[in-house]
Parts: sequence; structure tokens; C-alpha cells
Amino acid sequence: MRAARSWLWILAAIGAAAHAGNTPYYVSPLPAAQTAILARDPDNQVHTLYSESHAILIGQIDYTNWEPLNTSKTRILELRDALEKHRFKVEVYFDIGADQFASVLDSFMRRRATVPDSRIFVFVSGHGFSRTPLDRPVGYLVPFDAPAENAGRQSLAAASLAMPYFTSWARLPDPRHMLFVFDACFSGSFFGRPALGVTPPEGIPKKRAPRFVQAAPPTTRGPEVDDYIFQAKTLGKGRQFLTAGSQGEVVPADSKFTRLLIDILNGGRAAEASINFDHWTTGSELGTWLEQNTRRLYDGAENATSPVFAPLRDETYEGGDMIFTRLDIDNDNLIAQPENPATRTPDDNGPVVGVPRFEPPASGPVTQVPSGSEPPSASPSPPINAGAMPASTELRIQQQINALSSSDAVTRRTARAALSDTLAGLPEEQRSSAVQRLLRQFSTKSYRFQLGISKAIASQPMQVRTFDSPDVREELLAAQAASKDKTLLATVKSALEKIGR
Repeated sequence: MRAARSWLWILAAIGAAAHAGNTPYYVSPLPAAQTAILARDPDNQVHTLYSESHAILIGQIDYTNWEPLNTSKTRILELRDALEKHRFKVEVYFDIGADQFASVLDSFMRRRATVPDSRIFVFVSGHGFSRTPLDRPVGYLVPFDAPAENAGRQSLAAASLAMPYFTSWARLPDPRHMLFVFDACFSGSFFGRPALGVTPPEGIPKKRAPRFVQAAPPTTRGPEVDDYIFQAKTLGKGRQFLTAGSQGEVVPADSKFTRLLIDILNGGRAAEASINFDHWTTGSELGTWLEQNTRRLYDGAENATSPVFAPLRDETYEGGDMIFTRLDIDNDNLIAQPENPATRTPDDNGPVVGVPRFEPPASGPVTQVPSGSEPPSASPSPPINAGAMPASTELRIQQQINALSSSDAVTRRTARAALSDTLAGLPEEQRSSAVQRLLRQFSTKSYRFQLGISKAIASQPMQVRTFDSPDVREELLAAQAASKDKTLLATVKSALEKIGR
């Protein structure tokens, strides 16, 4: 408690001493009132998921004493575009000096993270380093004007932003959900110190990052159902953290991690990241998929990394899950416009998605000018999964998943048979993708789901191939180890026999 108060006192002092002239490179023209997210649940009831949505993107690019990170600017502008499609009002900053780094973030938090039930996305890209003043490493984010790396750890620490600041900002009480993303070398050090209050990793395997999702008793409706985002736990307070690499890893200048993050938000990989077949991507889906797939997709590339994802380890803030709309399928029937449009000014009635783009000149203050002079694109992402399914197929599978949770035994049996037929009738690539998604975080899902999916897979007339069979088998084995139900144990065993090693 004393440590938390100490950090909050420091942040207050920073806010009081904030420098003038912290001018953003770009601010979305979208009014804050139009960043609310409303959605209709399966019973056609309208819920306000978020009252407002705000993002701050910071890129330390043109370093004075470190290697410049030129491609980061392109990635951040691509991320900006992706977030605006999700109705975020985005602020972009480049090359914030040491004396302004914390104050810019604190100013954003005071203006935007004091709105009840808001959605806050924070992204920081740049060089990083770690030091071990005690018995565990502490990560630091390096501003563009920091002294050279050989200046000594103490001098660098004095000029840089210590990552414990972010756990203090994360405990601001008003936002519904906050997601902090760090694309910097050694950013995984953020998880290396339990005192930070974030679940630490138990070890970083060479091939993929550890999974932090803890198995739940498989007796209730789990995250597989299409009303998951409307459940009280999902909409509870949530604070999530995602780093580009694990503790001690060097992140490449052309970030593979951020490319994949943008792919998910833009819809290209939303289906791959999803653990069900609904209309949403959650923070936990996004973070867990990046943990398990970044190194796999870039295996053999220079400085391939193992991202780390975890919630804030605090019972007040660890249950909620940030929600993004899936842009690869039709969501028009789910998204409701904010009420009382007559209260808006005429200038506020523009489109919510695809708002006009304005870019400042290469130097000087922010001016509204048409885009067209943005940095050239960096190298492309790996190929998108060839197993993408038509939206109609996804909807049919989701309906069958929902029926697996029915209280009626006949409905459940019918759904199992229907799902088995659906899987068997898919082309091989789509079947492989569908099974991979059905078994992602399988051990955390409901008993009825585990039983139904296991039966559907076990009844397939052919062997089922997945792109990462070890992950799939690990989930089945975890569910098997957690259960004492003889029927489920036998069914999971049969499903395992269908999955290639």
C-alpha cells in the first residue's frame, strides 16, 4: 500500500510540473462522444460496453545517441488507422524527451482515464533496457534524447521511464478496461518483478511463450458462448499488459510483433486469434494468440521474440477483458449508435469508421493537411491463414457451440452431431483452422463444451491436422488432467487419437 501511494505521489508531482509544448503529432478528429461502443446481445438487449474509447501511441524514433528506429513510425501510423476503425480517438506522439516522457502519459491519463466505463489503449515503442537494483530486473523505456548506452545504467535510469509507473496508471479506477502494449527491448522485464503486481512468467520456453490462462472448473458457461462479452466478469474492471518480448529478449527494429497486432485489429487475423466464433476479439484472445504464434510465424527470422501477456495481479482489476469488434465479419446488426444524436453539433455527424485523415508536415506544429506523405510501408506480414472460413460457416459453428451449453440433453446431442458433420464437410485447411480455434484455451471452457467438442472431433472420419499440434494436445491433456468425469476422460482420449502429433 505504501509503495502504491508513493508512486501515485510521484505521478501527481509529474503532472504539476508538466511542460508546455507537448504537442501531439496527430489527434483523431473523431469527437469523444462518438467513441462509445454499444452492442446488442443475443436477446436484442442493448448494452453500453464503453462510454468512450481513447488510445495514446508513443514512438521514440530518431534517437540522438542510440540507433534510430525508422520503421517504427510506419507501424505506429498503421496501428493508429486500425484503432480508429474500432472507434478509438487516438493521440500520436513521436520523440518525447526525457523531461516530458512521463508528463505526456500522465496528462493523457488525467484527461482520458478519468471517464467512467471508458476503454484505454496505451502503446509505447522504442529502445529499452533493464537493470537489477534489487534481486529482480526492472525494465525502462528509453526516450529519444537519452544518453548513450555506455553512459552507465544509473544515468540511463535517470533519463528513462521506469515501467512500474504503468501499474500505478493501471490502477486508476474509472476506465472499464485498459490495455498496455510495449514494443521495446527487454520489455518483458516488466513481468520479472512480482512487486509490480503483474503475474510473472514461470519461464520462457524457446518455441512459444507460457500461457497464463488458469483452468476454470468446467461446470459453467465459458468464454466459448456468443454472450461472453456481456457477462459480468468480462465487463468488470480489467487491466491487461502485453510486451513484444520476454525478459532479456532484443526486439527487432522492424517489429514483427506490432505487425501481427495490426493484422488482428484490421481483421486479417481476427479469426485466427478468436477462441470462439463470435463477433468480437478480446484482449485475452489477442494477447494469448500473440504469445503462442509470433515466434512460430517468424521462426528463423532475426531476433524472433516470444511476447508475454498477463493481467494486473489485483482482484479488483484482473477479471475484465478488453473488447474489440471483429472487422472481418459483418457487425452492423450488433453495433448500436450512441443515443440522442440530436445533441451533437453538425460537425459531429460524420462517419464513425473511416474518418478523414489529417497529417502534419514533416516538422513544425500540428496542422490539418491531407495525408499522402506518410512513410513507406515496411516489409509485409507472413501470409494470412489459408483456413479462413466464410462468415456464414462461422455463424453456423457458433450456433452449434451455443447449443452445446443448452440445458436440454436432446439439444446438446443434436448439436454435437451437427458440429461433427460441419467439421467433416469443411475443406481440409478450414477444418484444420476450425479445430485449432475450438481447442484454443480448451481447458478453460465449460464441461458441456469440452464434452461436445471432444465428441465432434473423435467422430471425424479422418485424422485431423492442425498447424501446431503440440499446443492443441497440451490443451486436451490439461482438460483431461483436471477432470474426474469418466465420460469426458474417455471422449478426450478419443479426440487425442484423432489429432496428429
